[in-house]
Amino acid sequence: MTTSKYENEYWKHIFALQDYIEAHPAENFTSEQLAKIAGLSKYHFHRIFKALTNESIFQYTTRIKMEWALGLLMNRKDLTITDVAYELGFSDSSVFSRAFKKYFDVSPIEIRKQNSNNCKENFLTSRYNKPVDEKQYNIQGKVTITTLQNIPVIYKRIVGSYKELELTNPLSELFQYGMEHDLLDKDSSFPLTIYHSHPDITTADNQRASSCIIIKQNVKQLDREEIGLMEIPSGLYGVIHFEIRQKEYPDAWDFVYGKWLPSSGYLPANSFPFEVYLNNPLEDPLQKHIVDIYIPIEPIN
Repeated sequence: MTTSKYENEYWKHIFALQDYIEAHPAENFTSEQLAKIAGLSKYHFHRIFKALTNESIFQYTTRIKMEWALGLLMNRKDLTITDVAYELGFSDSSVFSRAFKKYFDVSPIEIRKQNSNNCKENFLTSRYNKPVDEKQYNIQGKVTITTLQNIPVIYKRIVGSYKELELTNPLSELFQYGMEHDLLDKDSSFPLTIYHSHPDITTADNQRASSCIIIKQNVKQLDREEIGLMEIPSGLYGVIHFEIRQKEYPDAWDFVYGKWLPSSGYLPANSFPFEVYLNNPLEDPLQKHIVDIYIPIEPIN
């Protein structure tokens, strides 16, 4: 696999983080700590890591901790299972044992027994030696770089699983409010979604998104408490244009973070990404979604 100098810059951040995690298997990291160690924006770090490694950061940290535990159980007979638990930052051996069995589908005690019996073929031998195939991107987007001024939007915050976003999306309510109060412009008032959480990190009940509509400038306040007013910040953005089906949104985001961004010459700036919807897919003969994904960016020095 050939990589550009810009993609190598991204991998440098990822490798530095992986090195740190592997050198500190007993630590329990927060999202903010991981992003800081990687030197990447907290708004984009998790997507970048997963898109490049095909593994979420918490899958990775869990795997490293469990691999380390397996090695200690098999090779450090001087350590009890409780010792191993404390060595890896668990509060007690029962918490460790549950986590280990959930991951390997076998308990630490069974591992100790198996190793004591000098089994020639360990059931885990091949698990971590499989080659990683280079990822193929079935969705390709058209990229432009643009500088945005502040964009005012009205919005409603949605808390809950992103998978159920369509069922609770309040766009019709926002459009109705905007028309009643003369807030909309027929040429620019597109709907959009801002994602404040990443589904690989935040549990389904706590995922947060803002369903928005772009409005005219110079609106100071609203008369509805349940509808908010905010601005998307100005700055440099990568705009990736897609014409996709509903089920292809994850592939589109993977293309943005795994293919385009690492080779673009840009790093994601410390702000949120969002989707702007340019058509009504129900009116499209092929039910295609015409959507632009906006990523705030800054040049790599």
